[in-house]
Amino acid sequence: MKRGKKLKKFDKNLNQKKKIIGLLVGIILLIGSVVFYKTFALYEEKKEFNILKGIVPNFSKSDVEIAMTLNGEFIKEIPKKSNFLKVNVDCGSTATGSWDHENWSIIVSDFKSTSIKCNLSFVDNRGILKKREENIDFWQYKENITKVVFEPSFSAKKNASFVFDVEETGSKSVKSYLVPNEDDKTKYILFIQSDGGIKANLDSSSLFNQFHNLESIEGLEYFDTSEVVYMNWMFSECSQLTSLDLSTFDTSNVEDFSWMFRFASKITDLNVSSFNTKNAQDMSGMFKGISVSSLNLSSFDTSNVKKMYQMFFNMEKLTQLDIRHFNTEQVLVMGGMFSGNVNLKKLDISNFEFIKVLESNSSSSLAPRSDLFKNMPDDAQVYIKNEEAKNWILNAKGDNIYPLTWTEANFIIQG
Repeated sequence: MKRGKKLKKFDKNLNQKKKIIGLLVGIILLIGSVVFYKTFALYEEKKEFNILKGIVPNFSKSDVEIAMTLNGEFIKEIPKKSNFLKVNVDCGSTATGSWDHENWSIIVSDFKSTSIKCNLSFVDNRGILKKREENIDFWQYKENITKVVFEPSFSAKKNASFVFDVEETGSKSVKSYLVPNEDDKTKYILFIQSDGGIKANLDSSSLFNQFHNLESIEGLEYFDTSEVVYMNWMFSECSQLTSLDLSTFDTSNVEDFSWMFRFASKITDLNVSSFNTKNAQDMSGMFKGISVSSLNLSSFDTSNVKKMYQMFFNMEKLTQLDIRHFNTEQVLVMGGMFSGNVNLKKLDISNFEFIKVLESNSSSSLAPRSDLFKNMPDDAQVYIKNEEAKNWILNAKGDNIYPLTWTEANFIIQG
């Protein structure tokens, strides 16, 4: 009798356990169905989603596996957005993948599986232009070059007088051609080519320095300067250039801009409005002697700059200069910075600090403050920060810091 009761109690407990298990399974299936339906509904609405931007938040990252390579080497992060990189997307049979160049991200559509696997292959076939060497390659003909053209693909110039391989590592992935001008066979057009564009050398100093007959440069959008550290003397003494648009230049890693446009004396139109100068340390003589009437320097970050010696020296056509945002807290040398600006009648340096200049050695070959405003107009007005700055200037007569005709009235404290 007792045995029969125990069996009934066991059967009853077993049935209860089955009901509980069945209920739990039902709840799990219900939740899974809701999540699946919601994800599917979102997909049906969008028909595609951007995995890396997470447009569909309910689509778990674990459902998407992405492997990335750059020139065959595995990488963990997406490379910096670049017009020079070629991108291939392969999601196999699991879905259709494509690359959104504008948003720099992957797009996946036409799902055939709940587990998506995509391979991203970034390819950069560009070569690096070698560092300048005097009297070698095309540089030995610098006096005869009137035009430079950068090209993103190889196209042999059959009428070229000279051909040079100018890739940094000797891989022959950057070629240059000197093609005679039609009207003067002693002058040349320089073509520089690589597959997808040309990568500038980390040291691009003096790249076109003393190209005295260079009149124009084309295709700068195919010249990638994102890894350049040195641009000093880059266009110095390009004395026939009248216009130069550098809006495509990436200068985020450049530390040295010194003498970059020095005595490119015919330049009347210079676009440096997109320059990122956060890492710049030297801007000495950067615009010395060019012929622009104004400069857009609104993007300039000078918080790390130590040298501004003769930065705007002898810019005789300059009538407007907005540098109110310049941070000069680290500047050691600014001698001759505005000297020779004979048409600049208003100069606002009310944000300038002279802390480091005060501390620097006055016996330096680059005098910290001498000739700062030399040969500016007699009636020029200079807006300064405070009485301390005014006294610092007025008490520096031995350094010829300002014209002899100036008085206290030339300095206005911008309170």
